[in-house]
Amino acid sequence: MNALKHGLTAEQVVLFDEDVEEFQRFFRQWVRAFKPKGFIEHQLVERIAICAWRLRRVYRIETQFFGKYRTEWTNGAARLSNEIDEVFFRLTAADNTLAKLTRYERHIERTLRFTFHAFEHCQSKKVLD
Repeated sequence: MNALKHGLTAEQVVLFDEDVEEFQRFFRQWVRAFKPKGFIEHQLVERIAICAWRLRRVYRIETQFFGKYRTEWTNGAARLSNEIDEVFFRLTAADNTLAKLTRYERHIERTLRFTFHAFEHCQSKKVLD
């Protein structure tokens, strides 16, 4: 159920407030940029695209998180909605919500760097063969 709390580890790449076609365009841009050859390279580029997509989600949650609190502090009234930041906040409601978000961000960034490195290694190995 963790994947449903905030969408940062969800099995589905595109969540309820995101556009499948936008992700597909985003993914195609990564494929055009990396020009993967073969199955393994294609899988690595897919992983890179998914990590980059999830990082965009982290930044969106963070932006909405702060925007929400600015509005609440200004208006002094709490609102409930189905926006992803509200969902994230309600289901991880604790003083360390932002710390949790930062941990997920670091994990996604590490995975992204590792996958970039694996892709580069895969391509350099082909050059040596």
